[in-house]
Amino acid sequence: MATQRSRGEPSFVRVDRRAPDTLVTGGTGFIGRWLLVELTRREQTVAVLLRPPVARFAALQAWVSERGGNGVQLVAAPAAGPKDVDHGHDMSLVS
Repeated sequence: MATQRSRGEPSFVRVDRRAPDTLVTGGTGFIGRWLLVELTRREQTVAVLLRPPVARFAALQAWVSERGGNGVQLVAAPAAGPKDVDHGHDMSLVS
């Protein structure tokens, strides 16, 4: 895909082939794991929202692959912990 720069020279945008088609939350749970197997069987690239430790991701990829899915089609999407989220209010005032 090409776009034009202001000087008239083309600029090419790289397409990330690992861009996910689907986002699954709860992918490490009972239903979520089987959903990952089915989606990857259908050649979907799936982002899996994971709580720390993200180190479990390799085990999840292996589990999906062992059951007929394609663990390579999974992309880790680490979830922010409660300390990383700005809720827009000061919780120190709550008693």
